Amino acid sequence: MGTIAKFEKQNAQPVSIKNIEPAQRVELMRNNRVLIMQMTIPVGGFLTPECHLYTRKKILIVEGCAAVNLPTGAIRLLEEEETLIPAGTFHRIENHGKIPLIAIEIRTGITDVDDNYIDLTDLCARK
Repeated sequence: MGTIAKFEKQNAQPVSIKNIEPAQRVELMRNNRVLIMQMTIPVGGFLTPECHLYTRKKILIVEGCAAVNLPTGAIRLLEEEETLIPAGTFHRIENHGKIPLIAIEIRTGITDVDDNYIDLTDLCARK
């Protein structure tokens, strides 16, 4: 069993989906080419599946552990690890740890337009 699998097995805990607090995003900086936000995702929480049509996104984990679900598979990230999500890629970020997930989201590209495309079918399927 790999290091990440051991970490997830040791830190996994059952979570009731009804008791999950919503994820929060705080904008730290914005200009026409860069948007930097801090994300806080509670234990067992997740961000609604989304796609940014004109911006690339880098996710840097500050505290906790995350699963970044992409069409090609899931990427597991621990503290101080990062991943790049290309423009036009659906993704969802989940907190699989025992503590709230804190991450920095850096979007680069054309940030002065609303390029969010949210997958409502997944959101409806979870209710």
